Amino acid sequence: MKCYFTTLIALLLTTCIYSTEVVLTGGNQNDVLTAITTLNTEGGGVIVINGDVFINNDITIPETVTIKVINGHKLKIKGNVTLTINGLIEAGPYQIFEQDDNGTVEDCFWDRWDFTLDDGKVRGNLKNAYVVPQWWGVDDTGVTICGQSFQNAIESFPNVQKFVANGKFLLEKTLHLNQNNRYYDFTGATFIGVNESRNVCRAFENSYPQWYTTPSQIEDMNRLPETWPATDTGGLINIGKRRDLTETSPYSVVNVTIDGGIYVPKSIYDNALGILNAKNSQILNVTIHCYDGLRGIAIQHPANWNVATRTDHVIIRNVIQQGGINVINIDLSRSKNQYVKNVIIDNIIGHDVTGTEVDGTTYGYAFRLSNQNDLAIGEIVKRIENVSISNVVLTHVNGGFYFDGVTGNLSNTQVIGYGKKDATKLHKEEKNSDLMIANYRIKN
Repeated sequence: MKCYFTTLIALLLTTCIYSTEVVLTGGNQNDVLTAITTLNTEGGGVIVINGDVFINNDITIPETVTIKVINGHKLKIKGNVTLTINGLIEAGPYQIFEQDDNGTVEDCFWDRWDFTLDDGKVRGNLKNAYVVPQWWGVDDTGVTICGQSFQNAIESFPNVQKFVANGKFLLEKTLHLNQNNRYYDFTGATFIGVNESRNVCRAFENSYPQWYTTPSQIEDMNRLPETWPATDTGGLINIGKRRDLTETSPYSVVNVTIDGGIYVPKSIYDNALGILNAKNSQILNVTIHCYDGLRGIAIQHPANWNVATRTDHVIIRNVIQQGGINVINIDLSRSKNQYVKNVIIDNIIGHDVTGTEVDGTTYGYAFRLSNQNDLAIGEIVKRIENVSISNVVLTHVNGGFYFDGVTGNLSNTQVIGYGKKDATKLHKEEKNSDLMIANYRIKN
């Protein structure tokens, strides 16, 4: 049976035609429930959303029902309400969900200020093969910042193992790829950071837990700046989770792959891509324009995790980067229980990697792998183990490779400077490391 439901003030007009489809030209969750009941008598079917539908109470769409949303209309989810979808969604790359933020997320990074408040959420065991961020209102033209909407998309259907993004995305906050067992197809995507001063919730600075730090830690570990001219945690996209005081595993996520994409950090504080403490991670086929940014790809663990942190089994392959201070940076905190093991880095081109650290004077190495041994206290541990680096071409760079506390091998590498800096930095610098080197060519 095909039914049309129209809600006008208190008047509900219904027209029915035989078929397994119900069309809603407006309404709320009660109209959706009525449609589900109607379709269940037919063994399931399709609910067509052809008008805005307000979801003011929790509701579940069963797996026998498909939600088809016509462009220009949305499911609007109230704060503290969850819409659960266990069937299919039929929609193009346009907005179909509008989620009430309840005054918490965009204002202050995440829901930590009032635990009775939460945002409108979309969850469920969706049957689609993949999801697209545009469903959550993400602007794919690179005009409007979209970080929070994009994060909502990442977290909404954890069971869907493929996430596809095409377009240009302007990020005002770091995206955290914090769902296990997911492949991110970014081959048609460009991610651009911001470099503008924005209010970062100064009014709540006394409410921030001491363990949560933004990049303001370079000024004062316990104080937020008035504004911050970068993404909120110093990068465009990270594989991993922020700390939330519930950690029992050394890994924040497992089995995450980024494939493709162009990455353009716009602040001297921002990395392009990061891996936090994660297991079985891959970054493949990426292009990084880092002239206005800091680093290309960084493995850096969150501080003060409840247990020792690890990043194990990583493949970084087919990377082209121009600009920046580092192409690859593995940086573990000094005297911390942080470990990295089993890393393959292969087919890398870095050009014009001549930038400086935030201080504006310290030049870096294109590859910097360090667990920051504290020789003053006799620390000589090796916490970065079994790293294989091969097929690397570095041209017009300040420095080649710096290793501290690393085991592994380096092969088939060319490092070419540009005659302006100390040529000795083009050589490998090793501290407390055990490395096998083959086919290493340098030229200043």
